[in-house]
Formats: sequence, structure tokens, C-alpha cells
Amino acid sequence: MTALFRTERVSLVFYLVLMYVLTSFCWWTYLHIQNIEKISDLEIERVVIQNKLDKVTHSSTTAISPATKIDILEKYQRQRTMIIGESTVFILLILFFFYKIHLFYRKK
Repeated sequence: MTALFRTERVSLVFYLVLMYVLTSFCWWTYLHIQNIEKISDLEIERVVIQNKLDKVTHSSTTAISPATKIDILEKYQRQRTMIIGESTVFILLILFFFYKIHLFYRKK
């Protein structure tokens, strides 16, 4: 009876740790995506402000060029894809190793 209780307790802790790791990993992935989105918005804003300063000094336009905006947005998409791809691989590795640990405890 004690061994069964101990096994159930280990299983409960094991699954709680798994849920915590996955939840925190998803949360950090979400935060990284939000941060790169904010950085992209700030970069666009910086270019607009720079164009306004150039106009005050000697330039003729304050609008951001479509090519510059497209470059910034493409950079954002690349970074977002990179974070999602790396997150997916990392989560799959975590799940695989937790599965192997689970099998080990079931055999034991």
C-alpha cells in the first residue's frame, strides 16, 4: 500500500512539473513574440521620427517609405517564425524526454 501511494505521489508530482514546464514555456514564448512586435512598432516609429527630423533640416518627406516598412515587417515575421519554430522543437524535446522518464518509472 505504501509503495502504491508513493508511486501515485511521484506520478502526481511528475505531471505537475510537466504542466508547469509547458505552461511557463508557452508563456515565455508569448512574451517573446509580444516583445518583437513592440520592437517592430518602435522601429517604424523611429523611422517616422527620423524622417520628420530630416524634413526639418533638409529633407522633403516625413512619411515612411513602403520598402522600409516592408523590411521592418519582414524582419518581425522572420523573428516570429524563428521563435515559434524553436519553441516547437523545444516543446517536442521536453515531451519526448518526459515520456521516456514516464516509461522508466512505469517499468520500475
